[in-house]
Amino acid sequence: MLRIEVSEAGQEALPAIDVADAAFVIGSAVDARVRLPAEAAQAEHVRIEAGRYRTVEGLEGAIDDGVTLEIGTFRVRIAPAPAGSVASPPQRTESLARELMRSLMGSGAAPSLEVERGPVIGATK
Repeated sequence: MLRIEVSEAGQEALPAIDVADAAFVIGSAVDARVRLPAEAAQAEHVRIEAGRYRTVEGLEGAIDDGVTLEIGTFRVRIAPAPAGSVASPPQRTESLARELMRSLMGSGAAPSLEVERGPVIGATK
């Protein structure tokens, strides 16, 4: 099992996720196990398989005690998970992707609603 830690330049690292999959992808694709914003990563930016990584740039190597990859403004640390770790559910990976998008878009990126017709026209929420 591998532990993945993601941080963006100038930001604190997000909570780590533990992945037990034999092979998985880090990238911007919808089905990537670790999803990064498309502005930073290609659909299948890094492929992890059998204790090794390979990037779209052609870099490859063993994960061994851990490796840190720079992907756009993100640092992705991949290392063996501590003994006794439990794999993170897919929902945690989806949560990671949302947290990264919020970080990318800034604090003013919250959704809003403005009424365009009716008795409360112009009201916002």
